[in-house]
Amino acid sequence: ENYEEILRRNVFAQVIVVIGDEAQNSDFKKLKNLEQYPNFSLRFISEAKSNMLIIDNTEASVTLQPKADLGTSPVIWTDHPEFLAIYREYFEHTWEKAQQPPSSKKIVNA
Repeated sequence: ENYEEILRRNVFAQVIVVIGDEAQNSDFKKLKNLEQYPNFSLRFISEAKSNMLIIDNTEASVTLQPKADLGTSPVIWTDHPEFLAIYREYFEHTWEKAQQPPSSKKIVNA
């Protein structure tokens, strides 16, 4: 299932990704486009051991190669309650340290 299908079901999704050069990162552009959904939040960090995703507090996935494209990195997925609790705590800690992505809106001088 892709992000848009999940978001259309009104599932709340928070995504933290490692971003180097945003202009060169195709995943960054795809994720930025998802900000049109009010139930989607994106933050980035300059360095991490993985990309993290929690869906509706019932599922979590971790990519093992944070600088790889989303579809090419090995992924660990779980819905195990104890792992979700541990993961959620780590995710929240990382979320607080992470930055919001730069705005993609262009400012036009009048």
